Order: sequence, then structure tokens, then C-alpha cells
Amino acid sequence: MSVPIIFAGAFPMEINGIKKHGRFRRAENGCFEGEAGVSPAILAVSGMGDENAYRTAKRLIGLYPDASAYVSVGLSAALTPELAPGDIVGAAEVVEASSGNVYPSAPGPVAALSKVKCRVGRFAAVSKTIITSDKKKEIADATGAIALDMESGGAARACTEAGIPFISIRAISDTLDEDLPVDFNLFMRGGKIDMTRLILHIVAHPAKIPPLMRFGGNSRMACEKLGEAVESMMGAI
Repeated sequence: MSVPIIFAGAFPMEINGIKKHGRFRRAENGCFEGEAGVSPAILAVSGMGDENAYRTAKRLIGLYPDASAYVSVGLSAALTPELAPGDIVGAAEVVEASSGNVYPSAPGPVAALSKVKCRVGRFAAVSKTIITSDKKKEIADATGAIALDMESGGAARACTEAGIPFISIRAISDTLDEDLPVDFNLFMRGGKIDMTRLILHIVAHPAKIPPLMRFGGNSRMACEKLGEAVESMMGAI
């Protein structure tokens, strides 16, 4: 295939919106190869977290060394009160909340964000899921970021090392003033959620079912909005 753009999300759900708006087939290496809009593209799943995102980016860059850009995609928590579920955000730069290291996004991909309704600003990269509104506000005050996620930092670091243009484009799943219904960190195994343990926890705490359903609905809607945004941007990245 000609020069592709690589898109990587932590979960299959995070790339499904892009897949829905494109034409893809599973490759022998486990990725999806095809076209998003008029542009050749690669879709991949990294698993959650900084190190999974870093290792996946290194592997994909090795598989597709001629890639024109690497795009970290998925869900994000809002760090500013103006953002609502489904809103699209783009990273002008990514700051690691723990170290303060900053990774600027490539100018070309940032310019492509003008094709969609999108809030552009700094992203905070964190090492675990942030559960409470108070902690989100603490990170917002410390970093000046508009949104946070767990994968943008690792992917940006790998792209900086390889000299590959990078950007993170995400959709908001939860607002600044919203606590998550479950501490998902308790159920993580190797970058994935242990669904059996999570379901058993929910069965034991049925009051969490309604807020968890709302969060799930917002996340699915956000992933669909993300797919629409990427479709609009293709050809400009």
C-alpha cells in the first residue's frame, strides 16, 4: 500500500468508529489495513496505558516505517468545564503529568484539526485511570491541560524517538465534574479490563449499574463522533 497514516487506540471500541467509516481488512500482523476516506490507513489496538502505547507505537513504526503520521485515538476525560461527552479534542502537545516532559504534536496534523469542530490544547498523559473529579481538577491546575488520557504520552515518546509526525485526537467520555462509576484500575490485567471480575463487582454493587450504563452510552457515542471527525480530517493530515 502507499504511504499510510497509523491510528492506534487502547480498545477495539476506540478504533471501531474509524473502521465503520472506512474500508479495512485484517492483516497477518494483527492490524487492520485499508483506507479511511481517500487515504491509506492502519488501525491497531495497543491496550491501556503508557507502556502498552509506547511498545505498540514502536512495533507499528517498525512495521510501517514510511508512515506519514501516527495518530493516538480514543476516549479522554475533560479537564475543562466547557467540554461535554462526545466533544472532539486535539493535542497541540502532550505533557506527562508525572515527569513534566512535553511532546509537541506535528504542525501538519494539528492544522488538519481545522476540518472538524474541535478544541485544541495541551493533553495530560497519566499512568492510571483518574476516577474522581477532584483529581481531574488537581491535574488540570498542575498541567494546564484540557483533557487527559493514558496512551498519548507513550505514543508521543515513541514517535519523537523515531522522528514520525504525531498527534492525539480524542473524544470526551466524562466531564470535569464527573466521578467515574467504578474504579477501573482495580480490574486491569495486562492493559485490558478483566470483565469477569468487573461484572462480579457490579453484581455485588447494583447501585453502580445506572451510572455505569450512562458512562458506557457516552463512551459509545464519543467513539462514533471520533470516527466521524477522523473521516472529515482524512486527506488533510
